Amino acid sequence: VFTAVGGPVQWSASASDPALSLDVSGGTLGDRESAVITVTVQPGTLGGAATVTISDGQGNAAQVVVTWAALPAL
Repeated sequence: VFTAVGGPVQWSASASDPALSLDVSGGTLGDRESAVITVTVQPGTLGGAATVTISDGQGNAAQVVVTWAALPAL
């Protein structure tokens, strides 16, 4: 979840690994509006780590490291 301050703010998001998919990849937020990005790991992907980068087009960016592991079948 991230929130715009002093909007409108145009933003974009991307993942460093194609094993991750994002439900949204960008948009525009008004002042105090928030957005949630859901990250999904592709089925069959073994454990790993990747970075999701959220940018505002003004040179500001935030990075979130996403890690995942494959669980053994029960």
